[in-house]
Amino acid sequence: MVLESAIIGHVLLIAMIFYFYCLTDNQDGVLVILGVSYLISMLPAFFLHIEYYTANKHDTVDIDTLSRTITFNDGQPVSFNDVEKVVLYMPPVWHRKGFIRLLPFEDYHYAKIMMKSGELFTFTCLLASKVEEVMNTMRGVLIEKKKRVIASTLFE
Repeated sequence: MVLESAIIGHVLLIAMIFYFYCLTDNQDGVLVILGVSYLISMLPAFFLHIEYYTANKHDTVDIDTLSRTITFNDGQPVSFNDVEKVVLYMPPVWHRKGFIRLLPFEDYHYAKIMMKSGELFTFTCLLASKVEEVMNTMRGVLIEKKKRVIASTLFE
């Protein structure tokens, strides 16, 4: 799901390259501008995907709303009462509940689950495509939202 806008971007870029290369006389300048702008928009998405994959590659999370517990990586279930807060880091498009994402990196968002014991767990959109919806299932837990143009864990 996260790569959906990147795939659409690839298809549009290929269509534009075909149009400018095959059907017009002004090929070189437009192709360079399209290629460079596309690479600039794809680089953050590429690095975010690697960052998120590294953060959650072996992780599993089970949220049981009936027993009000959350289990990380097959460990002991932790009560929702032991969660201090959840901080959601999202691009502006997620804050305004928009569905049109113009740049490939706008789909990337994550949450930091902070426990009262001081433990911290990063829950990225590679675990669930809509992190906010998953976090909202934990009734009674404080959820704080923070806007980030590029939602990288390196910018906290």
